[in-house]
Amino acid sequence: MMIKEMRVNGGRGCYLDMIEAELARFLSSRRREEMITAKRYYAGEHDVLRRHKTAIGADGKPEVLDNVACSRIAVGQYARLVDQKINYSLGKPFSIDCDNKRFASLLASFFEHTAKKIWRDTATDAVNCGVAWLHPYIDKSGMLTLRRFDPTMCLPLWSDAAHTRLDAFIRLCTREVYSNRRRSVEESVFVYTKSGIEEYAYSNGRLRPVSRVGYHFCDSNGKGYLWDRVPIIPVKYNSSEVPLIRRAKNLQDALDILVSDFADNMQENSRSTVLVLKNYDGEDLGEFRRNLAAYGAVKVRSDAGGDGGVESLAVEVKAENYEALKKMLMQALTECCRGFDSHDGRLSNNPNQMNVLAIYSDIDLDANGFESELQCAFESWFGYIRSYLYYTGAGDFRGVAAKVVLNRDLLINESEIINSLKNSEGILSRRTLIAQHPYVDDIEGELARLELN
Repeated sequence: MMIKEMRVNGGRGCYLDMIEAELARFLSSRRREEMITAKRYYAGEHDVLRRHKTAIGADGKPEVLDNVACSRIAVGQYARLVDQKINYSLGKPFSIDCDNKRFASLLASFFEHTAKKIWRDTATDAVNCGVAWLHPYIDKSGMLTLRRFDPTMCLPLWSDAAHTRLDAFIRLCTREVYSNRRRSVEESVFVYTKSGIEEYAYSNGRLRPVSRVGYHFCDSNGKGYLWDRVPIIPVKYNSSEVPLIRRAKNLQDALDILVSDFADNMQENSRSTVLVLKNYDGEDLGEFRRNLAAYGAVKVRSDAGGDGGVESLAVEVKAENYEALKKMLMQALTECCRGFDSHDGRLSNNPNQMNVLAIYSDIDLDANGFESELQCAFESWFGYIRSYLYYTGAGDFRGVAAKVVLNRDLLINESEIINSLKNSEGILSRRTLIAQHPYVDDIEGELARLELN
């Protein structure tokens, strides 16, 4: 990747009618709706929270019932599975593998804590939305950094069917504007191309040009420069860009409804129990319900037709049936989303490492595919870093290989590994044994401390 000096030239850029048509299609697309749903479910805002109990009314149409129990319980299993995947792949600090020590040291400065958090949050977006977006840019201090974009507001225009190269990238941006103490929302559209960045005002589906710059960034002297590609890094969850919510939503909804219905059926009170009245001394059922709720008692009478009374039809709620179905749904959700069950019985009573690996097999296979996509994004980021370092005179590292090593957060049987290392003494080198020890993070530091002792 190279940086080229650019002069600002006039030109229309992308065709407005094409951008308007693509934006309109994207904003109303099922794909974007799926992204919004995924982020909503990750935040705990499930569909069950908006449900109502209904019944067929006198006119034959459904009507909402306000006088019956209607629990709305969101079981956050989907968010748990997303966090599992992110923490498994990116939970531990990742490191740089590079034979060139100077380049490795420079790369480390681009992966400090804030940058790692950006990558972690972007990976979460990728799992939720199928694909996430990072924008490399030069900040006001002249440093190369990354900006994370909201996938629900971004539309890529790919140049190939495999979605490996971008022709252009469209980002919708909203901002709050106050005028005379009145708040309004303005929408803008930014179009990123190889020839620069264009800004448009967006209103009622129409675009109005605001500004165009023929560069991607400029230096302290105001000289503009271009990257040799559209400056956007895609971070995909998988090669098909299929979000996790597509596999999880139906099962998550079924689990939410099951738990909510169980809570409803356990509420045995006068407003959810079926009552049978005999010779009721009152005007209507509404009055009976009000008296029972207000006073806890009702009046009944006897007549020639028989004695008066109140009886209830009790429906037995068997908790074990709900528990069995809940367990089945939880297991199906975990398996379909390729997670792991932390309550698996094989993890009890000091499990061996083979049992641990078997429990982690699904999430490990999924993490392999996710990591291959992350490595593509990391390699793209390295290209920007190499160009930046060359441009700033820090060194020419073009062609120098480097790789990000993700340290997966795998549950291990520490005592078993330590015993295996003890049995390997004399067969493996001291450095190799220390590198594999579960308590050692700094190999060189540990070797130095052993020498002092």
